[in-house]
Amino acid sequence: MYGNNLQATKFRRISIPLFDQTGNKNPGSKYYFPDNPEIDKYFITGIEAHLGSDIVNDGDVKVSVGLKPVTAADAKQMYVSIYAEDNSEKNYLIPLLSLFPAIDYPILGIRKTVKPYFGRIKTRSCYITIPANAIGITEEYVYLTLYYE
Repeated sequence: MYGNNLQATKFRRISIPLFDQTGNKNPGSKYYFPDNPEIDKYFITGIEAHLGSDIVNDGDVKVSVGLKPVTAADAKQMYVSIYAEDNSEKNYLIPLLSLFPAIDYPILGIRKTVKPYFGRIKTRSCYITIPANAIGITEEYVYLTLYYE
C-alpha cells in the first residue's frame, strides 16, 4: 500500500449492506459496519472504498449475487463515520467518495494512494449514512478494504 507513512502488509475487506434485514432502503438511516473483532485488535493504517469495477471475487469479500457494489454517482451521496476503539468519534460524515483510491500511472509503475487512518477502530460503531434527500440509490453494498499492521 502506498500513500501512508506506515507500510501495511495485511488487509481485511468488509462489505456494508445499504439496506435493512427486510431489503428496504431508508435514506436518512445509518448502515453499520459488521462487527469484526479481528480488525478491532489491529492498528489501522489506511481505508479504501471500491467501485464495482475494482472488486475482485477473491479474498475475504465476495460480490453478492444480485446485489451490486456502490457506484461513483451513489457514493457522492454517502458519508462515513469512523469511531475509535474507545467509542470516540474520529471522523464524522466524511464523504465516501474521498475513500476511493487515487491512482497514477508513472510510466506504468502504477501507484495507488489510500486514505490514511492511524489507530484502532471499533467496527461495530462505524457506519455509512445516506442523507434523507438522497435519490436514485438502489440496493447496494459498500466494499471497504482496511489496511493494518
